[in-house]
Amino acid sequence: MVLNIGVDCSADGWKTCLMDHGQLLKFNSFTNAPAMLAYVQYICALYPEPTIAIASDLNTCFAALHTLTEQQ
Repeated sequence: MVLNIGVDCSADGWKTCLMDHGQLLKFNSFTNAPAMLAYVQYICALYPEPTIAIASDLNTCFAALHTLTEQQ
C-alpha cells in the first residue's frame, strides 16, 4: 500500500487527508498541532515511508523537501 498524506493549516486548525492511489481513505481535522503530529506519527509507524504533502501559502513550487534550498 502506497499512502499519501496531505496536511493543511488554517485559522480553524489542522486538516489531514489520507489517500491510497488517489482514493480518499480518511479525512481528519485537528484543533492543535500536537494532536495532528501524533496522528501523522501513528500513520507513519503503520505504513513506513508515505509521501507527505504540506499546503503552503508561500507560492512555492511543487518539489521534494530535500531539493529545496533554505531560501526557498
